[in-house]
Amino acid sequence: YDVGKARKLRKTARQIYTTAIEKQGADEDLCFHLAKLYNEKECKILGDDGGNNQLSFQYMKMAAEKGCPSAMTYLSEYYNNGWGVSSSCALAYSWALKAAKVGFYLGYDKLAFHYYVGMGVKRNYLKAAQLLSYLHLLGADVFASCYSIGYVLGIMHYEGGYGLKRNYKLAMQYLDQCFPIVAKYRGMVESDMSYEGHRKQESDPFSTMGKMLYMGGYGIERDLTAAINVWSEGNDENMLFGAGPTVGAFLIGIEHYNKLPKKGKNPAEMKKESIRAMSDLGSMLDFAGFCDAYLYTNKYHSKSETRDNIIGMLLKWKDSHHADQFAVYLADGLLRKLGVKEDPISYYFGIGVERDYAKAVEGFRPRAEAGDPFFMFKLGCIYYTGGYGVEKNGKAALEWFEKGSLKDQKRCFFGYIMCVINGVGLDKPASTEEGLKLIFAIIQEGGPHGFSDAVQDGLPWETAQEKADYTYIRHFAQAWGFTRVEPERLHERLDDAVQGLTQIVEDIGETDPFWHYLALSELQRLGQHTRADEDESKSVFSKVKKVLKAKERKPR
Repeated sequence: YDVGKARKLRKTARQIYTTAIEKQGADEDLCFHLAKLYNEKECKILGDDGGNNQLSFQYMKMAAEKGCPSAMTYLSEYYNNGWGVSSSCALAYSWALKAAKVGFYLGYDKLAFHYYVGMGVKRNYLKAAQLLSYLHLLGADVFASCYSIGYVLGIMHYEGGYGLKRNYKLAMQYLDQCFPIVAKYRGMVESDMSYEGHRKQESDPFSTMGKMLYMGGYGIERDLTAAINVWSEGNDENMLFGAGPTVGAFLIGIEHYNKLPKKGKNPAEMKKESIRAMSDLGSMLDFAGFCDAYLYTNKYHSKSETRDNIIGMLLKWKDSHHADQFAVYLADGLLRKLGVKEDPISYYFGIGVERDYAKAVEGFRPRAEAGDPFFMFKLGCIYYTGGYGVEKNGKAALEWFEKGSLKDQKRCFFGYIMCVINGVGLDKPASTEEGLKLIFAIIQEGGPHGFSDAVQDGLPWETAQEKADYTYIRHFAQAWGFTRVEPERLHERLDDAVQGLTQIVEDIGETDPFWHYLALSELQRLGQHTRADEDESKSVFSKVKKVLKAKERKPR
């Protein structure tokens, strides 16, 4: 590849296309090719210094408006990434939908991704599954450049929700079928796990299949021997992520050692080995809190702990893992052993029950009044937003956040700042200058780089959920600074601010009303919370459903 020659040729090509457009008018093919020649990402890859995303967007939009389907899918990417235009997930979705409407398969591909992660449109696993099944019928194995279709269909049926019923039987089938594709394109699973806007932790095929076999239900029988075998295979393939499968294997070794493959050890030895391994909390990563509570409950710990304190430990751990059904399964099993049939975390998030803040308050209040700042934070969140059987109460929210702040609970300090900035529980909000000082006071703690150290290096704060929440606090604080502190520079920073706030709404905001309320309020203040009109997608899904229904009628 001759970079110098290529650079000259691309420059000449841009001149030829520009002249042709000036003479012949905005032909869709000419505009599309010229837009690609100006695309800065493509130019950078090819060593071309003539990239210009503003011009690239201008010509790509002209091509798309003329009816070029390829340009429509590219334009979706431009709006999604903010290339030459302010980013807009809603407009990115709209252009993907236009491409799908004209029967362009990459339009279906991009549309599926929007529904899968909830970008610019409400997350909808049912619609994503229909689109992916349609693409699979057309012969596709991968979508959105790096996602295995079988893998994503399996994960969606494992997780359930967003319009799709949880179905372990189907999830097992899809994940089993995706192994050749995952082996061929190994990076796709890591890509899925690293995507910030979507909660995918420990969701590789091996660990997920093992978790379903461990738990059973939703169409399959519980099979601990099969779970161990699947996890072992994943470990051999170096494709087993997270501490969940490891802890699950240790629990089988302690409680069901007859299900383990026989390796010449007697049951007593295997049990001791599993307990010893589980006691190494440092290697249990984010499952260390559960392991600690399990060892205390079953008297395997070198020390003793009261039943009430163990329950408190489990509630905090369950809060931090509320989106992980395997973790919730383990926590609930241990809570039942401790005599707890209903817990406030389940009522706060609506896990297995209707969300009920009144019942959550009943469970949180005694622990908060006993001085635990974690439960002070949960009460503050409930009173800040209100709803689900509890009236909004700004003064109560401010009071509980302030009490937690005095105990050096950083999340409570953030809640207190939000009350002061927005005038919740006060006669009037603080000035921008005062708010800025408070924001700086919290984001500059932790290390040389503030919250980034706190999250990445795991500084000693209470729970894993706190570490996760600090990430959202950083996003929120950054967006707040962009939009309020220097409004004259808002046009430069709006895309970053909207992206950070939207991530909060579509990630933790999907399950936690407190974070959803904070981020959504700020987006609405900026006039940036927009979702595309889903009614426009009816014609696309009518075609997809018709094809899938015809497939069901065919004999196997």
